[in-house]
Amino acid sequence: MGNFNGLVLAAGKSSRMQQDKAGLLLPCGTTMLQRTIAQLLDAGVKNVIVNSHLPIPSNVVNAQDDGSLLGPVAGIHAALKQNRDTPLLVLPIDMPWLQQTCLQRLVETAYENRVSTYFDDQCLPLLIWQPEALLQELEVLKLTDNAPSVWRLTKLIDAKSIEHQEPMRLRNTNTPVQWQTFISEYESIREK
Repeated sequence: MGNFNGLVLAAGKSSRMQQDKAGLLLPCGTTMLQRTIAQLLDAGVKNVIVNSHLPIPSNVVNAQDDGSLLGPVAGIHAALKQNRDTPLLVLPIDMPWLQQTCLQRLVETAYENRVSTYFDDQCLPLLIWQPEALLQELEVLKLTDNAPSVWRLTKLIDAKSIEHQEPMRLRNTNTPVQWQTFISEYESIREK
């Protein structure tokens, strides 16, 4: 596999969760931020970039967005400014069911086809194959649209959509109820 970097999107307001999702504590004792960084490292990334307004670990690079774009795209834009030449694997902070095999498949498909890649019906995680090209597109786009969706980015870069064998692994946790559902499922699996 080739050389690639990783990005954790963790700068959202988490208003529906009512607390910062990056700091949510898993039953194993790690935070969602620690887990997501570990997933990227386990996937083989060379460097981890985190877009967050909170303090981050010293072993990662912080990419603060400049306010010219909104939402997750702002974090992607900030990371692309620091990562122009190396493919970038983008993970949201709120996917606790995500497994390593999912990321490996995404990375393998991107490298085999030399194209940005994401899973059907879910624009994140996303492997951005040519960061410089997307950065140029965003610099133009932000003049007319300061809140483009990640879905729009996948179209701008003509990303390849691939099927996921276990779409339940791509669920996210945006509310306390969704988080408690995850915790219950996690604990029931551990008990088996």
